[in-house]
Amino acid sequence: MGKFKEKLQKFMDNPDVAFKEQMGYVSGVFGNCMGQDSVSTYTDQFMYDYMGLKSSHMVAMKSTTTAVNILIAPIVGAMLDNNRSGKGNARNFMMASAIPFTLASVLLFVVPSGSLMFNLVWSFALYLVFNIADTFYDVALSTLSVRMTPNAKSRKNFYTVAQVASTLGSMFPGWLVPIIIEARGGDYNSEKWAFFSVALLFGIMGLITMLIPLRRETLFFLPRMTRKLKLTTSLLFSTDLSFFFAFATASNL
Repeated sequence: MGKFKEKLQKFMDNPDVAFKEQMGYVSGVFGNCMGQDSVSTYTDQFMYDYMGLKSSHMVAMKSTTTAVNILIAPIVGAMLDNNRSGKGNARNFMMASAIPFTLASVLLFVVPSGSLMFNLVWSFALYLVFNIADTFYDVALSTLSVRMTPNAKSRKNFYTVAQVASTLGSMFPGWLVPIIIEARGGDYNSEKWAFFSVALLFGIMGLITMLIPLRRETLFFLPRMTRKLKLTTSLLFSTDLSFFFAFATASNL
């Protein structure tokens, strides 16, 4: 506890980055993790119980989105690296991704029809949008944190607090959702709408907190690269790309 207090004090007294700007970054981490946990923890249950989807549908959906994400992440990173002098570039990516991220996280808990095929297409499309938007936001937020200050020690201070925010954001849905669902008393329709209501609540809270980092006015920009990073190079040298794809696919089986 004493060590945490010491790190918290360093966070508040950071000479390179203002307290409110660090809190903006921490807020973005919190909102993003809250949305991630809401979807990753409860979509399987919702799609099985209310959408009528089967485990084979879920495996195909998750394997496809995992493969797409693995390909997109290095591309987004290369796009950001090749635009180091463009002020607000990371924030533009965050703005463009936070809104579809939120909409998808809420609409995934809507049953659009009584048709299994329509529900499958609906779920697959939204799940894909959610994961792509999440990747864009994650990479852009990481880029923003690096550009807030060139001092690695200063970044370490607010990274520590951001880890706590990440844990809290992940715990919040897991703590609140079961209480609300249990209070429905086993009523099918009531539970179905309770999932949507909670998703809407987390969506609004998450969107607000995810957009707070965009208020930062000044950024430190690294020098322009003398040689632009090619997208093909970024893909080819992405860390153990094939291994991660194989592992992620196997984990969904």
